[in-house]
Amino acid sequence: MDMSKSLEIAKDRINPFFIQKIYWSWMSCLIGVEALANLINRFLEFQRLRDQSPTPSKPKSVFFRVYAALTVLARLVGSAALRPVLLFGRRVYTGPVMPWLFITAHFATTAVMCFYDLDTYNQWEWEEVGYRTGFTTIAQMPLVFILAGRQNIIGCLAGMGYQSLNWFHRWLARTLWLCATIHMGFWFRSWGRYSYITHQLRNEYYSQCGFAAWCVLTFIVISSAWPIRRLGYEFFVIQHLVMFIGFTVAVWLHVDEAVRAPVWASIGFLIFDRLVRYVWAAFINLSVFHKTAGTWRGLWTHHASFTPLSGNVARVTIQNPGARWKPGQHMFLTCHSIAPLQSHPFTIASIPEDGKIEFLIRAEKGATKRFWEHAVQNNVLEAADTAGSSENNRVVFLEGPYGKHRSLRQFDSLMLFAGGMGVTFTMPLLRDIVGRWKKASSQGDKPRLDVTRHIHFVWIIRSPEFYSWFGTELESVARDIDTCRRDAPDVIRDLKLSIYITEPGWMNLEDVLANQNQLGPAQTPAKTNLASNGGERRETADEHVPSPHSASRTNEGLATTKEEERSFTPQKMTLGGGRPSVDTIIRTTLQQNEGESAVVVCGPPALSDDVRRSVVCLTEERVADTGIGAQGIYLHVETFGW
Repeated sequence: MDMSKSLEIAKDRINPFFIQKIYWSWMSCLIGVEALANLINRFLEFQRLRDQSPTPSKPKSVFFRVYAALTVLARLVGSAALRPVLLFGRRVYTGPVMPWLFITAHFATTAVMCFYDLDTYNQWEWEEVGYRTGFTTIAQMPLVFILAGRQNIIGCLAGMGYQSLNWFHRWLARTLWLCATIHMGFWFRSWGRYSYITHQLRNEYYSQCGFAAWCVLTFIVISSAWPIRRLGYEFFVIQHLVMFIGFTVAVWLHVDEAVRAPVWASIGFLIFDRLVRYVWAAFINLSVFHKTAGTWRGLWTHHASFTPLSGNVARVTIQNPGARWKPGQHMFLTCHSIAPLQSHPFTIASIPEDGKIEFLIRAEKGATKRFWEHAVQNNVLEAADTAGSSENNRVVFLEGPYGKHRSLRQFDSLMLFAGGMGVTFTMPLLRDIVGRWKKASSQGDKPRLDVTRHIHFVWIIRSPEFYSWFGTELESVARDIDTCRRDAPDVIRDLKLSIYITEPGWMNLEDVLANQNQLGPAQTPAKTNLASNGGERRETADEHVPSPHSASRTNEGLATTKEEERSFTPQKMTLGGGRPSVDTIIRTTLQQNEGESAVVVCGPPALSDDVRRSVVCLTEERVADTGIGAQGIYLHVETFGW
């Protein structure tokens, strides 16, 4: 349908191009607010690291006190969440309120744009409603395409990772589909008065292209629903890209030349994202750009070794990588010799100072299962190879790194919660801060490397055998703390390491430590039991870790299935059986802080929901006691969904 005719029809109405400008003015304001907040947060980090006062994370000027108060209020509203809903015997978590408020506001805005000053009951205005909704649909396309990319402008300006924006991408795409459906419905309604629908679809070129675009978009929306897309990650990725290209072509053919600017913008954003990703991937994976990175002299930079660990987990190690990353980021891993034409995201479990990239990958199905099987087979071959040959290493390709959050070194107190495989996210964060402590203590804390004084690291695992995943790193962290206190005894640096084992009848962790060498590489099983409970996702969350909701509160922040909590080697760690009381742990840590605090959680939805609720409740208590000038709590919930 020639949409430019709407300019003639709407002489006494709002210009549809003006409607598109209103939409993008509104979106630009929201993006601008996020960008401004991100800029202020970056300046706060810069200021705090150069503040030599005893409380650098506490706001001192009037401006930053007002900003801190506004931030507290925004976090109260944004982090609040509804109670989980029991659906078909499973708990469904709705997540925080703020994203839903944005989606609701976006839906209301598009509804006003579609129907303002129009009478949907007047049959002589049905075609104009069709034109208006068509322009509104086209206006949303660039935003949907931007949010779909891993390299996108909004994420750069707002300081948000693509995985957070992907949720908005899906819901805005559903709003776009709804507008497109209303657009088509009102044209059908108008044609239906004369029994003209079939004739238009058979003979009118613009109608044919528009109907094809709607059919493709409908398939995209349906196939993007979680129960469907979880059935096959590889198929979903391929069909999603192909269908979006088909949708874009159909829309381009459907609209008039004067209306194609948003379509061209969408195509440009898609090409930009792919071009940047491919160029960067070529740079980090071609050895010609990293001649001094390692001993390999082949075409490709990265060669990985695969080691089986307890719990059907494979450790993938890449020495001398060609990419740089920050703790807590993730990369996409591809190994065509094991899982052809597949690329999956995994959290980087190591820090840059290690000189290597390590992924811990739990076997589920598809590529992760193949990685585990190869690691087990490779373990057998290495055991038979007394010369320790590295011929079993495989060429791998990396893309990234991705993932953004506020720098944690600017907060006075830091609480890290991990459930199962979620430790791959929190462990690098812990090691990075402690490493900065050690470096600062050796050079007299000039310049200041961080302002963090208190850290409480909590790791919840089902079996004590899982401790071997990061046993060496935890003991190294404890030794570094002893070094810091010896080199700088006057500087307050407090670290608590807590491990909770939820398995009934858990064994003493001293025995695990004594036999850690036996727990490192997993024994080669005659039969491997592999979990196959869904599609692939970044390996940070262990869905089998029990929820801490039912934990009773104790003075030690621990709800145990046994009446004991003991110290073990090294002495800075504590072991508990059962589930931790998240509320008590956070409350105890906040009692000693003197500035803004940070709470980070990565694990199953139940743990994330419990941490989020505890942070909101404690923030409300602090606001009620001291007003909106209460010291803030920054919350980061690391999740990944595709």
